[in-house]
Amino acid sequence: MELPEKSLMRRFETCGLDIRDENWILNNVIDDTDFKGFGQYEKIFYVYLGKIDNEKEMKNYLEDLNVVLYRTEKEVEKMYNRLEEIKKEINGTKPSNTKKKTSLKDVEKPLQVKRLKKDFIDVEERIDLTNNIYVGFIINPEVKTDDFILKVERLLSKYRRYKLTYNKDDKIIFGDIEVNLKNLNSTT
Repeated sequence: MELPEKSLMRRFETCGLDIRDENWILNNVIDDTDFKGFGQYEKIFYVYLGKIDNEKEMKNYLEDLNVVLYRTEKEVEKMYNRLEEIKKEINGTKPSNTKKKTSLKDVEKPLQVKRLKKDFIDVEERIDLTNNIYVGFIINPEVKTDDFILKVERLLSKYRRYKLTYNKDDKIIFGDIEVNLKNLNSTT
């Protein structure tokens, strides 16, 4: 049972899961793997999705998943470091209270603080999205998955942010979002 990728991507899109492109903050985490990235911005989570049609692909995904988790943690660490840098910049750019002649630098400082506060909020929002990442697999039902699922669970158990999901009964569930995989070849 090979699922048509175009139909699958459209099904995810109609369920509110937006496919991420090369401009996505975590693109470099998955760009050399077979995972696809999705974002759900109302429910605030990301998805790393894999599609497995045979046992060989399971081995590839396990290897990829290990590096994807490592890279994600590094990216999140960079985001937290950026928040600290912004805090320091904000504290360093506050205008002084001394009564002296106003210079162009003094006028620019409030604009810098405003820009830095916006940057801070943007980074915080990215971090919020990375707090919940589903690692999802759409697996051919003819492929035996028990060992694979156990290995994935073991890898994910080292971290709080990841949740495993995979297709059961022609659907895959991300929290309260259910993606129906039945009749993917049809235009429904």
